[in-house]
Amino acid sequence: MQTSYWLILFVILLIIEILTMGLTTIWFAGGALAAFLAGMLGFGLPVQIGIFLVVSILLFVLTRPIALKYFNQKRQATNAESLVGQSGVVVEDIDTLHATGMVEVRGQD
Repeated sequence: MQTSYWLILFVILLIIEILTMGLTTIWFAGGALAAFLAGMLGFGLPVQIGIFLVVSILLFVLTRPIALKYFNQKRQATNAESLVGQSGVVVEDIDTLHATGMVEVRGQD
């Protein structure tokens, strides 16, 4: 019976990944699938949990950099992003309540 829980977890994580497309649960889905297969082969719950953890972590560590590289190819950098981390001078008072104010960074308002 406990083996079916891994399959249910796999399906739930896969659905979440499909809905979000954020590369947040795909590694754990792989771990759940591996744990399900371990359960089908007759391994006990402690081994299944260990396999889930090891496979999830390995998938995360080994594939995340590659996945992010390909995911970020279509992302367009904006001019505003080039200003992040730069120092600026306040040229107009900042009013957070009314969302007004101005900062000059590298000679640009």
